[in-house]
Amino acid sequence: MRDKSHKSSEIIRQRAKTSFDFANNFELSPRAAYALAFLLPCAVMLCVFAATGVFPFGEKTLLATDMDVQYSSFFSYLHRALLGKESLLYSFQKGAGGNVWGLFAYYISSPFFLLAAFFPNSAMPEGIALITLLKIGTAGLTFSIFLNGVFKKRNAATVLFSVIYALSSYTARYSVCIMWLDAYIWLPIILLGAERISEKKSPLPFIFSYAILMISNYYTCFMASIFTAIFFIYRYFTRGGELSVRDFLKKAGVMLGSAMLGVMLGAFILIPSFLDLSAGKLSTASYVLPRAFGT
Repeated sequence: MRDKSHKSSEIIRQRAKTSFDFANNFELSPRAAYALAFLLPCAVMLCVFAATGVFPFGEKTLLATDMDVQYSSFFSYLHRALLGKESLLYSFQKGAGGNVWGLFAYYISSPFFLLAAFFPNSAMPEGIALITLLKIGTAGLTFSIFLNGVFKKRNAATVLFSVIYALSSYTARYSVCIMWLDAYIWLPIILLGAERISEKKSPLPFIFSYAILMISNYYTCFMASIFTAIFFIYRYFTRGGELSVRDFLKKAGVMLGSAMLGVMLGAFILIPSFLDLSAGKLSTASYVLPRAFGT
């Protein structure tokens, strides 16, 4: 029985190796590789929508949990703001009236959400489904760009791994919190920028992709920054060649400076958001904590 199981696993391993070798040797043009990396995740998600009866294949929507009770209202507000019917700075719909820039920066500042302008309140579920599809497809595209930039390959294997990346459990979990998908989209480009810095190339891709993620969602940008630092250290010490503490610190300094430039480019989002928090949650905490400790 054990010999039969071992033989079966060996056959599966050999077939998997043969399939991967074929995919790895099946070269694609840049346009085809990038198009497939974007379109295949979208096609898979459309199949999932069809199987589960989600629009446009049924009456179900992606409005579940917080997406239903909270986020969809923010997108509807953004729709009206983009059409000039509301303000992104102040609204009387927030309690008795208040600053909405902090809400905008945290939830709906992603460039993808500009598409909300085309979907009124009655069609917002369909708009959210489209934005979700586009974000998942774009995640596959950016990961394909990363694989090509780091490993210099554009073949069926890179498309396969791009599809796997785009359809990971992260996207499945946060398809109901789609503002957090932007980090998943921009992380591969940020990592590619870190790779270029370690190769003493231009830091501009890192600066601009970091700034775009900071503007899109500064909350998840913090997590992406931690992963990028780990990736940079790993790649530096595993690439091979001569290692030098001085060279490492110099490149790390360039990356840190580039990250600071990215933060500065996103300051128009960050500073008003910080001031809004200072007038709300942060200021409340600063008064509650001393009283809790009897001071």
